[in-house]
Amino acid sequence: MKRSGFSMVEMLAVAALVVIIAGFSVAGINRFGRYQAQADMGGFNSFLRYSFMQAVRNKEYVRLVVDLEKGSYWTEKSETPFYLFTGEAAAAKEEENEKLIERMENGKGSDPFAGKGSALGAENLLEKAKLLSSQEDLENSDYYNYENFIPDRRSLKEILKPQFTKNSKEKKFSKSLIITGFFAYHTPEIVKRGDFLGSDKKGKEPKVFVYIFPEGRIEPFYLSLGEETSDGEESFVYITSDMFLNVKIESGSFEDEIEDMRDLLKDQDAEGK
Repeated sequence: MKRSGFSMVEMLAVAALVVIIAGFSVAGINRFGRYQAQADMGGFNSFLRYSFMQAVRNKEYVRLVVDLEKGSYWTEKSETPFYLFTGEAAAAKEEENEKLIERMENGKGSDPFAGKGSALGAENLLEKAKLLSSQEDLENSDYYNYENFIPDRRSLKEILKPQFTKNSKEKKFSKSLIITGFFAYHTPEIVKRGDFLGSDKKGKEPKVFVYIFPEGRIEPFYLSLGEETSDGEESFVYITSDMFLNVKIESGSFEDEIEDMRDLLKDQDAEGK
């Protein structure tokens, strides 16, 4: 009599085949994710270089904005020059500026520097210019025209907290990818998406910034792409740049490189260098 169904050996063989196929499928998906991350990072690099050249050509103060949650990025420009501090100093200075602005807005008095700013001392500058030229030459010269000769006036509030306007289209990384980490000159620690979760982070937008200067300088930074796994997050590729836009795109995570750099700085401090 012929038996129906599968024997134990046949069932084990089928199970093994399923595991092998699943393994190949996972490996294939993983390889595709790495390929996609490399391609997306190449697009990000092109956008970064274009934004850098535009800032230098147009003599603009620009920041590259990266939304960690949405996986998107764009640029914004400011009419007010900005400056950066490193690490903990940057966070402390930003907090100090916010408190000062709040006192100015809630206080009875007004900004004593409003309408003045960099135009202070204009009379002295023009008087000095008169000594170098006759009155007639001065009046007919575009160079000594008041609007051209004296920089734009800015209030103290503008200097403490520059206003930015969006000046590019928003671009996005592939939906299958996530931003696994960010680190820059002004950030005290490596920034991750999870840093913006929780009640203590309420109101803080999951955005990070890379600042670009019209003199042809960019804030050194690291940014990595990867995917979410059952064990957490896995980084496939990262991009880094020094202040002269010498860009590197490498496989894996940048976190070990940051730790090595910190250890080196600690050793130098200990040696008194």
